[in-house]
Amino acid sequence: MKSGKNTNNHKNRISRLDTIIKKLYKDNSEGKISDEHFAKILETYEIDKNQLINSAAELENIIDASNRNSLMQTVPFVWLKPTPVSMILAQKLSRFYKIYFNIK
Repeated sequence: MKSGKNTNNHKNRISRLDTIIKKLYKDNSEGKISDEHFAKILETYEIDKNQLINSAAELENIIDASNRNSLMQTVPFVWLKPTPVSMILAQKLSRFYKIYFNIK
């Protein structure tokens, strides 16, 4: 499923961004990059990460809704198929109701 693949791609990218952000903090703390440059880069990564998180959540909702719809469409057909057991049970219940409620 393409949506599932996109969700996994988003999660992988989020994980990579987390790793990059950790390295960025380390480089800033060691003085390898200036505070101003650090702030600009961090802001860009955080925006990208938040967009990916929101997009991944939307994709997961779409997948969940699709799975629920698929299940709702297939399950009733399973229950509607008459089986010998359900037919016997229906006959027994019919007899029981007729006897219990005095129906002829």
